[in-house]
Amino acid sequence: MITLLDLVTPAPLLLIAALTIGPILAAFSRSTGAVLVVGTYALLLATLMAWRDGIWGSREQLFYVCMISVVTALSAIAATIHRRTRQLLEAGDLRLAAVAESSDDSVVIQDLDGTTLAWYAGAERMYGYRRDEMIGRSISLIMPTAEATDLPDLMERVSRGEHIDHFEAKRVTKDGTILDVSVNFSPIRDHQGNVIAAAAIGRNITDRKRAEALAQQIQQRTTLNERLECLGQLAGGVAHDFNNLLAVILNYTDFVAEELSGNEGAQADLARIRGAAERAQALVRQLLVFARREPNHTEEVSLPAIINSTGDLLTKTLGEQIKLITKNPAQHLNVSADGGQIEQVLLNLVLNARDAMPDGGTLVIEANQVQLDGDESGLQPSLPAGNYARLLVSDTGTGMSSEVITHAFEPFFTTKPKDKGVGLGLATVYGIVSRAGGAINIYSELGIGTTMRVYLPLSEQSATAVAEPRAGLPRPARGERALVVEDEPAVRDLVVRILERHGYHVVAADNGPFALEVLQEHPVDIVISDVIMPEMSGPELIRRLHQQNPRLPVVFMSGYSDGLLAAQDMIDSDIPLVQKPFTAAELLNAVHQGLQTALSENYVPT
Repeated sequence: MITLLDLVTPAPLLLIAALTIGPILAAFSRSTGAVLVVGTYALLLATLMAWRDGIWGSREQLFYVCMISVVTALSAIAATIHRRTRQLLEAGDLRLAAVAESSDDSVVIQDLDGTTLAWYAGAERMYGYRRDEMIGRSISLIMPTAEATDLPDLMERVSRGEHIDHFEAKRVTKDGTILDVSVNFSPIRDHQGNVIAAAAIGRNITDRKRAEALAQQIQQRTTLNERLECLGQLAGGVAHDFNNLLAVILNYTDFVAEELSGNEGAQADLARIRGAAERAQALVRQLLVFARREPNHTEEVSLPAIINSTGDLLTKTLGEQIKLITKNPAQHLNVSADGGQIEQVLLNLVLNARDAMPDGGTLVIEANQVQLDGDESGLQPSLPAGNYARLLVSDTGTGMSSEVITHAFEPFFTTKPKDKGVGLGLATVYGIVSRAGGAINIYSELGIGTTMRVYLPLSEQSATAVAEPRAGLPRPARGERALVVEDEPAVRDLVVRILERHGYHVVAADNGPFALEVLQEHPVDIVISDVIMPEMSGPELIRRLHQQNPRLPVVFMSGYSDGLLAAQDMIDSDIPLVQKPFTAAELLNAVHQGLQTALSENYVPT
């Protein structure tokens, strides 16, 4: 009979420790064999202790043997269950890892501080960084500076257990390319339910965003054309009827004037009536031009001649506060159009520019010949590929917002006060230009200025006389590195695509400060930069770069004319300028020329 006194003696205490602690501790190894070995050792120890204490064959020995056997069996079962559970979990992790490795999406595991813990193959393909380059580094490495500051807030939301779905953001690849990415953040919890990390699954939506932007642009253009067509029909009908009324008013004014030839007061009143009627007649003429119902007389018109002949009129129209600069090509530049209507186009554009510079400024008028590929964006309406005459009117005025540009060609749309304009200037320009088979493009930035580009088909005789061989593509690049700095995503993607297709290794940045950061890790052979950008202008960026490397070649891009930029001392005349919209050949030839010039000056590429 076992008593309490027996249990507190040293020998029973030693046996209990061997019984309970040994197999139980062995169970944590998840090895059934280890539990059985420890259990067997406990049985052997109990047997030896029973023989030593003279209790061999007694009930005490039987009790110890049973206790050891039961604890060993339970520990073995626990070890087996633990091992099997662990195997299932590891198998699940392996399946998850296999899915992550085969996914086209980027799968990244990061802790709540943003440190990368796992970096799968999809992330390697999307961002260009290898697994060993990212593990242990902050995920902010692939985030633009502006978005990296939001990382702590995102991790704070995830740490609270929040799922963040379809979060659209920008990401930067190893070569500096900016991607549009849709990211889903999910919290990862431990066995106690505490959030310990975050899983980020990113999908590259750059192509989708580009397609959406193109579709939106096409839709806007289609809607504008439909709206203009409807308004044109309405304006044409109203204008013809109104012309009949004006004819009556003007003629009967003359009749009354003849009857009251000696009445000076009446003559003055009749003069005011006639003046108002004539202004109304001019307005009707604009409506008819817009409606494409005004008869025109097509002839061969010289754009340089029109600019020169209207120079005195334009100077008087602009006033002393505005500096007028004109630039004409050396060769003939003729178009088939109504000369009077082309003069009206120029006058309307100049008047718009004047009104945009109430405190004075600079106005540049240029004419030149260009070649279009047929896929230029921003032309209203679009044009097929070919040679065109281009008339540019650039100002340093208040500029237009994207919303204003969208509605600029609509009749009666105006941002001027009611007594300053009726909103038919650009609508009339659009009517004249589109009727002549041309197109118009607006490039503008608030607070900086506007450039209006009018494209007109060259006359057959002029096109034959002045047509130049279409610029061919230069030799393919030999792996030269190029940095593209452009704040407009669509233009940046286009330039990167053109250069990469021609063999260049390209890194990209959306602003000047980020470009300086990119160049710390990615030295380049040439920089292609927009001129006007937020945070830091292109010339300021190049000034800083040339402080470190004076021979680094540069090509500027701009929607403004070179005449306007030069007049404002915004660019160095020695730096090539590619005007937007540009063709692939124009861009590639400018880059090739920049590199060749640098090599001739003993510049050593990276």
